[in-house]
Amino acid sequence: MCDKMLPKRSTNVSDDEAVKIFDRLVMQGKLRSACRFITERDGGVRVMSPEEDAGDGKTVLEGLLEKHPEQAEANNDAFENCNDLPFLVDVDITGSHIEKAARSFTGGAGPSGVDGDQLSAMLLNYGSHSTDLREAFALSTRRLANSIVEWKELWAMSAKREFT
Repeated sequence: MCDKMLPKRSTNVSDDEAVKIFDRLVMQGKLRSACRFITERDGGVRVMSPEEDAGDGKTVLEGLLEKHPEQAEANNDAFENCNDLPFLVDVDITGSHIEKAARSFTGGAGPSGVDGDQLSAMLLNYGSHSTDLREAFALSTRRLANSIVEWKELWAMSAKREFT
């Protein structure tokens, strides 16, 4: 169910119906939509310019500046001296671990643009192609967990170019 298709809670829906809609959205994994519906915040969000009145006699910029403390220098006593790094435990992730996790994927799209349902389908529904993809995910996860990865490689992966 799309957010735009939800009835306005305050005008059209009884409390019992609202609970049913909320419950259905939660069971579908659409927690954000459920919370927005039950708290009556459907469609009320808009971008405001810094000079606009925030509703309390202050501009948006003044309100934001008020909420942020002045920058402070960190106290060196707050940091522990550590000469020895902790022991690195080797993590063994397999395709079966990825398969188990894929069965519970839900939610919206991340940086890749693929939502939980799509990724789950790719990892589970296409036979040997899905098996190969699960093994590739497992290999990538093992590499990230068990070795020191150069920043440029992490940057390339986050830029959707994987490892170079």
